[in-house]
Amino acid sequence: MTEQLNQLLEGTPLSALVKPGQKIALLEHNMTVGDALSVLAKNDILSAPLVMQADLEDSGDINMSPSLLGWLDIQDILAALLLFLRTCGHEIPMKMLALMTSLEKEGPKFAKKTLVTIRAADDRGLMYQADSESTSVLTAIKDLFLQTAHGEPKVAHRIALFNAHGEVTSIISQMDVARWLLTQEAHMGPVAQKSIRELGMLTGKPPVVSVSPHMPTLMAYDLMAQEGVSGAPVVTDEGELIANISVSDLRALTSEHFGVLALPVAEFLALEHNTAYIGYSVNASDHSKHPFFASSKRTGGTKKNDIQLYTLHPTSTLLQTLHAFVDTHIHRLYVTTPGSDVLKVESVLTLTDVLRLLAGVW
Repeated sequence: MTEQLNQLLEGTPLSALVKPGQKIALLEHNMTVGDALSVLAKNDILSAPLVMQADLEDSGDINMSPSLLGWLDIQDILAALLLFLRTCGHEIPMKMLALMTSLEKEGPKFAKKTLVTIRAADDRGLMYQADSESTSVLTAIKDLFLQTAHGEPKVAHRIALFNAHGEVTSIISQMDVARWLLTQEAHMGPVAQKSIRELGMLTGKPPVVSVSPHMPTLMAYDLMAQEGVSGAPVVTDEGELIANISVSDLRALTSEHFGVLALPVAEFLALEHNTAYIGYSVNASDHSKHPFFASSKRTGGTKKNDIQLYTLHPTSTLLQTLHAFVDTHIHRLYVTTPGSDVLKVESVLTLTDVLRLLAGVW
């Protein structure tokens, strides 16, 4: 990184990134999984701070604020669902109908479990509000978004700021950092026009974790969890990129619809985007805008029924990369080889990768 960019990151307090008037949704520790999923879906979010309400019988103080326990996100709930299914005395079925039957049978039982019983809250990404005024953006990236615990990197996708009463006052996400950085384009210096290849962002990347369009959706998410990624390219047996699946596709998931997780990945995505998967039929695909999905665009687009594929090339600049993240509000971009008729993923770039570059820990 250049000295100019370092000065910008070190000289800007984290509080400068706070968005005024935020509506903060909270999850209570004694809330059921089903109710928690409804709260997340209603607010169109994937995670929320988990709090423990004060016991009025013990404290007698009706004004006592809830205790902030940490974060709980939909990945935690999905991991708990998989564990619950595995502890029901049988292997998770790999066939769609058998898996759907299992989910419809066991799902309602799981939905009645309280949040405090499914896992401990993740206390990463919590900061006292007053500290945000003296903590630089650079320090926040290094110590909060990219903190290390027990020698292992622990990425936080968002930071919750809380006041002296323990109340969450605002949330700052990785996307907020990228959005703010774009407003500072004039102060980024020459690094903004360097390519992701020149910046070394394609060097030393782990192998791409991909999923088959025919894999049960629940098992695709299980694979991603095991590999430590929150999304993956959907590729054919020939290695062609046809879609993206991520935790963002679970944004509207409620306990009444656990059964959809038994669908093959491609059909789950088609249902999510209100279209149809036609990859089974070569002839039908030949007449579609997208060779695998009906009424969809191959790349880009803003409509819900677009199966969007946002890609970069090795020559894409850091500024172009930031715009791609912010303008599309996605957290993952696929690097493909320019000039090829078939989209094949060479590498994956995430917002976390951008933060690692900014922090000098690439």
